[in-house]
Amino acid sequence: MKKSTIIHLAIWVVGYVLLCFPRFDLTVGVFSGGDGSLFLAASYGTVINALIFYGNANVLLKAFQRDHEAGNYLQKLLGGFVALTALESMLDLVLFLFAFDNNFSSYVLEEIVFGNILAHTIFFLVPSFLYRFTIDWIKPKEFHQPEINQTKKDTLAIKSGGTLHQVAIAKLELIESDGNYVIYHYDNQKLMVRESLSKVMEKLPANRFVRCHKSYIVSTMHVIKLDYDFLYLPENQIPIGRVYRDQVNQVFQSS
Repeated sequence: MKKSTIIHLAIWVVGYVLLCFPRFDLTVGVFSGGDGSLFLAASYGTVINALIFYGNANVLLKAFQRDHEAGNYLQKLLGGFVALTALESMLDLVLFLFAFDNNFSSYVLEEIVFGNILAHTIFFLVPSFLYRFTIDWIKPKEFHQPEINQTKKDTLAIKSGGTLHQVAIAKLELIESDGNYVIYHYDNQKLMVRESLSKVMEKLPANRFVRCHKSYIVSTMHVIKLDYDFLYLPENQIPIGRVYRDQVNQVFQSS
């Protein structure tokens, strides 16, 4: 089991124990710790809350980041939220009526339903967005560098001055713009050519290079990790431009 999974489980278990600890005698909605009703309600409630939190953060939002289909995302989010809230409200009502022989009233129903809607939204749905954003921001995506096979056919002809250089595409790590020139970085060498990045991009294999910034093209073969703002090469940290971010994410999510 991953360390992160253990930490998450510990947080949920500790939260559940503290909520139900009899000495605190907490009251949540129509249930309390004193009569044991909170212990039962929190048991299935914790599972439903976790489904809302991780379902949005790790399933729906990741699918939205990949497909960018807002309508589909909102439909699934609303449907799942309503279904899980209705399920918990129904279980709460059954527990209230039968397990503890309490009197039913419209006030009790309203408190159960609206209490669950508010609790699910404030404590689990909204934090799931913050959690997804935080994970994407601070946790770089790691990549394993593929083996680089150098062949004479897999080269790029680069003319600099009167000299024609045959550069192995597998060794080409980075191309950066410098005014009216571009600089090819490969095998700890640099080669400057009067050219534009747009023209360079047309010559490169589309499945092995990505434009990540107005001033940079990087080889996907040499990227070792990725976060929200940067691509990391073995010896360079390359910024990701705002207008190129979706393109970069699509390239590495499909790799």
